[in-house]
Amino acid sequence: MTLFPIREAGNRRKVAFCLALLMLMTAAGTGLAQITPIPENTAPVERGADGPAFDGLGEQAKVFRGEIRDLLITAGEYVDIDAVVHDDVIVAGGDVELSGVFHEDLFAAAGNLIVNATVSDDVLLSGGRIRFGRNMSAGGSVKLFGGAIRTAGEIDGDLFIAGRHVTLEGVIRGDVRVRSSSLALGPGLRVGGTLHYRGEERLTVPPDVEIAGGIEQETSAGWVQGAAAGAAIGIGFLVTALLGSLIAFAVLAAFFHFAVPGLLWGAARTLNDFPAGSIGLGFALALGLPLAAFILVLTLVGMPIAFLLVALYGLLWLMAVTVSAGWIAQFLGRRLGRNWDQLGAGARYLWLVLGGALLLLAGQLPFVGWLIALLLLLGGIGAVVLQMAPRLRQ
Repeated sequence: MTLFPIREAGNRRKVAFCLALLMLMTAAGTGLAQITPIPENTAPVERGADGPAFDGLGEQAKVFRGEIRDLLITAGEYVDIDAVVHDDVIVAGGDVELSGVFHEDLFAAAGNLIVNATVSDDVLLSGGRIRFGRNMSAGGSVKLFGGAIRTAGEIDGDLFIAGRHVTLEGVIRGDVRVRSSSLALGPGLRVGGTLHYRGEERLTVPPDVEIAGGIEQETSAGWVQGAAAGAAIGIGFLVTALLGSLIAFAVLAAFFHFAVPGLLWGAARTLNDFPAGSIGLGFALALGLPLAAFILVLTLVGMPIAFLLVALYGLLWLMAVTVSAGWIAQFLGRRLGRNWDQLGAGARYLWLVLGGALLLLAGQLPFVGWLIALLLLLGGIGAVVLQMAPRLRQ
């Protein structure tokens, strides 16, 4: 009778991952980095068909032999498994040695990890030092994360490694991807796919190493070039987006400037004369109008009014963008000595587009750009309403 009677594979793997993380945190508290020899008086623990699949955490040594027909989950300062396990194996510890036959997946995290087992499916390992024995074999993909990593044996699927110092030996029938400071190719290495290597040192290939799909290497210089290319692409997208936004704003500004110039420039002056009141009222309207529309929708009878409020809400935001740009245009024009009242409609429109461009650029400032743009837009909403209802300014 197993402690975890989980039959669906998807749910079982989710539980397995959760338990592995829990055990890793628990084992870290008991000294994952220690390398503790197995006590001489520790007897192997037999787990038969009816034995529990979950073993307690935190004991000094765990030794498993025999046959285990369900999940094997364990953690300790020292873990030694040499058994036939018919389900997943999940292990965390300081020193972990794994051998035998595992018919499902293997998940392990340890300070020092030695694997010499036959695993029918996937392998996911994390450790300070990871070493595969020559009898190690995996039927699925293998993912390794650690400091010093050495592979051997046979891997039928793909291999991914992220580590500081990596040595590849044995036979890997799929693709290999390695990210490390240094990579060494051991004698007799056979790779059926492509070796993708990202590291700081140029890779040296011994004459007896066979890599069927060739080697694709990216050194630190390649990273810099890739980063520069990525930055150039990112800047290109940003410039394109800003230009597109500016064109859209120019069309929007033309509509409001030539359709309702009095309202537009009057609201810009109101924002300049009553900044705090405009921002406060804009904040209240930005929150209150959607809430009022939602309440009206719930009443069913007020749905037409709710739709009207939603349309008004969208129009206010569009108008707020133009008013904010108009305030920037007026502020900048006066600072540059322009007599705003004597400017013609065409000149004011060009200043308005310039104000919109500055508003877009202000929004791109790191950390504070979004706040500046938000305050201006809220002030624009409030200023439009104050301009339309002068009594509110009193």
